[in-house]
Amino acid sequence: MRKTKAWFIGILLCAYAIQVHAGVTVGDQAPNFSATILDGKQISLQDDYIGKTPVLLVFWATWCPNCQREVPRLNQLDKEIGERLSILAINLGVGGDSIANVRTYKKEHSMNYPIIFDEKNCIKKAYEVFGTPTQIIVGVNGTILYRGMDTPTMADIKARWDILTQK
Repeated sequence: MRKTKAWFIGILLCAYAIQVHAGVTVGDQAPNFSATILDGKQISLQDDYIGKTPVLLVFWATWCPNCQREVPRLNQLDKEIGERLSILAINLGVGGDSIANVRTYKKEHSMNYPIIFDEKNCIKKAYEVFGTPTQIIVGVNGTILYRGMDTPTMADIKARWDILTQK
């Protein structure tokens, strides 16, 4: 009985910690990272994006049904304003995901924006991501302006464009 009670309390504390821990959040400076995208190109958040375009970081997994639901919205954003809003999809490399199945998923879902396979969870840890999907918008000035589960709508982005592009 004592073991069961301790286990149950441990589970509750863990769940509580995950719920109240917001991680890196709105108003914080976005942690820099360097990574290789699936096509082999090396990128750096600071060197390639900050100061140039707002960036939508999408933390996802191929097995995540909510992530799959967001892909058409992301594809639409990329199609409509991809030259002014950079999208970086960061696969967490967990739950059986591999570079091979991420490549297949990318092709099947017509994802034309850069994809990073975060095999060692370095980016996930830097942004304190605990679930998928997690979406973060980083403004041109490097400040996190949005953190949530849903893809912001085109109307939301257009209404806040001045804030997103403020240097």
